[in-house]
Amino acid sequence: MTIKYRLIKFAKLQEIPIARFERACGMSNGYMNSIRKSPGVEKLDNILRAYPYLNREWLLTGDGEMIISNAAKKEEEETAHEKNKPEDSEITLLKKKIAELKNENEMLKKEKYTLIDTNSRLTMILQDAFPKTNDIK
Repeated sequence: MTIKYRLIKFAKLQEIPIARFERACGMSNGYMNSIRKSPGVEKLDNILRAYPYLNREWLLTGDGEMIISNAAKKEEEETAHEKNKPEDSEITLLKKKIAELKNENEMLKKEKYTLIDTNSRLTMILQDAFPKTNDIK
């Protein structure tokens, strides 16, 4: 049984029209009909986000139950959270990068004000050197 078939089976058993299923998962109308065997990884992620009670293992392999029980769902969410938890070294690197960017931003602000001041002085010099002559008829 293909992933496409399991998705159709899930939608039918949940009494979800295919068009509504596609919209909920961010798919274009008719996408399910265009699938040969399996949607791409991004589409699968969208499906599992839209229907978090759909068992990932069942969807991908056909093993296990179609619907995740509350206990299994909580365990899966905790496992996913741990996998997505950034390491301390990553956090340290990100904090360092933020500090560098803040410093660069401050330097750019100072440079901006210097350029504005220089522009104003040059404008005044040019106006003194080339006064407007509105008296010409």
